[in-house]
Amino acid sequence: MRSTSAFTLMEVMITVIMIGVIATLSLPRLTGLLEKARAEKATNNLKSIHAAEKRFKLDDPLGEYFPKSCNNAAADTLQEINAGLGLSTRDSGFTYRIKATGLCSGSPASRRSLNYTITAERTAEGPCAGKVITMTEEGGEPSSDDCSIW
Repeated sequence: MRSTSAFTLMEVMITVIMIGVIATLSLPRLTGLLEKARAEKATNNLKSIHAAEKRFKLDDPLGEYFPKSCNNAAADTLQEINAGLGLSTRDSGFTYRIKATGLCSGSPASRRSLNYTITAERTAEGPCAGKVITMTEEGGEPSSDDCSIW
């Protein structure tokens, strides 16, 4: 008599159900980890833009930040920011913006882009959609809207 070893239908079904339960339980955690990684990337991009702003001001003859502002100028796309600051930052999950403010009165030599705010707004769908990470010319750690995952 030949002995064959095989799984019964019941054993296979139980195994498939267990794998499904494990996947269902781990999926939210995986989503949270991915969102946290995206926010970390955006934070690092803001720090790179901040460092490029400091270099831009040092190289600028008038000591201004980018975008040069007397009228609350803004760079509204990452492409504009990259071109203006000589960066090659890429990120499809956030919309980046620099808003510069300055003094508009007085002689041209006294007109300066004195302050700027860099923002990264989460554009993709998910638990943090629409949330914003912000950094100013003062530096330090970027601050963010309250997103429980970040």
